[in-house]
This record gives sequence, structure tokens and C-alpha cells, in this order.
Amino acid sequence: MDRVDALLNRGFNLIKDSLIAFCREISPDKGLDFAPLEKTLVEFKPHWGCFMEKICIAAELMSYEEQ
Repeated sequence: MDRVDALLNRGFNLIKDSLIAFCREISPDKGLDFAPLEKTLVEFKPHWGCFMEKICIAAELMSYEEQ
């Protein structure tokens, strides 16, 4: 799952960069400082074991037996 984590984090950083570019575009004359936002590390560390456990529970709750 390390590759999945890396891809998710790459995507989140691309979203962050797009939001910064959009903010610059809509407010070019405001003199806003985006440096703190640019330096912010976007990192998502999911707990895959917990996630899979919840998926299994949901599958059990949503399934039924025919009688």
C-alpha cells in the first residue's frame, strides 16, 4: 500500500498547487503571501488495516441470507 499512499499524497499536493494557482489568479492585486501554504506538507497516512476492517463490517451488515 506504500505506492497507493505515495500516489494519494502526490495527488493531494497537486490539488494544493492548483488551489494556490487559482487563488493567485483571482486575487493578483491583493498582495497575499502564499509562501506558508506552499511550504505546507500535505500528507495523508491512512490506516489501511482499520479501513479494510470497516469495509468487511459494512459488507456483513449489507448482506443477507435468503430463506
